[in-house]
Amino acid sequence: MVPKPQGSAVHSATHRPLPPLPKLRVRRPNKPEMNPCLGAMSSVLGCWASSGYSVQGCALLEQKLRQCMDAPRNPNQKKNNINFHLSRMYPKISRQDQYHALRAAKQPSDWLEAIATSLVIDRQDKYLCFQAPVHYIGDFLFLCHACVDGDPIDWSFSTWFEYNRRLLFGTTSLEDLVKQVPTDFASPPPTLHRPPSHPMYQMNDKLDTFLSRFHDTARKKARRLMVTERGYVGVAPCRARPGDVVAVLLGCSIPLVLRKASQDAWQVVGEGFMYGYMNGEVVEQVKSGTVSVHRLRLV
Repeated sequence: MVPKPQGSAVHSATHRPLPPLPKLRVRRPNKPEMNPCLGAMSSVLGCWASSGYSVQGCALLEQKLRQCMDAPRNPNQKKNNINFHLSRMYPKISRQDQYHALRAAKQPSDWLEAIATSLVIDRQDKYLCFQAPVHYIGDFLFLCHACVDGDPIDWSFSTWFEYNRRLLFGTTSLEDLVKQVPTDFASPPPTLHRPPSHPMYQMNDKLDTFLSRFHDTARKKARRLMVTERGYVGVAPCRARPGDVVAVLLGCSIPLVLRKASQDAWQVVGEGFMYGYMNGEVVEQVKSGTVSVHRLRLV
């Protein structure tokens, strides 16, 4: 759990109950305190997700979110259920909004690796015991091909794929990326359905499958797939929307999704996962001058 700073405006804010739609409402103090944050600015794009923690920060890697696809829902859910509202699709796809230079060299397999890794939040804090196995990438590709071919598979993944099949990565949709990378399994292919639920104390790397971990990420943690204007891939909170930014704050162990509240103030939307930026990589970019550091205020 990320420590919260003492005396920051975000820390002292009182949160009102969430309305039926996934919109964060915050009661601000009369005189919000300054919470200086230095940040490295660049520009981000699409998105899938859930809540997070407000933290002290000092480095911002700004990425404007452009596309948003929500987590899948059970087709049997009633429309008055909160999860129904969290499961609506927000298509906003435009090739003109994306920069091509950074992504021109990316191969389809590179995109799919970043997507698969993000969907299972590849960190060792899932069950505090292990990171996602490498074979999850192949499992993800196999499941995507099953969706393209119309094979019956787990409803949560098939619904997710249907919502995201036209999501652009660079100039290529997810479905076209999948079609460009064939599956080749020397061992038995992965299961197309999630195994039955297991008690937490029994969960280990043998029982934990890509589908079970995907279900935890997309459904239980309500994370949404995100792709940025510069081609960074990750997952974001369910309240994230186009126009939000992904920030790597100095002193924070994970990226955050921020929303501009006013000319010089930002609100924390929640925690995020950005492939390639989960282990302090932004520090080297700051040192090399690839990104610059900025000061901002959290409210």
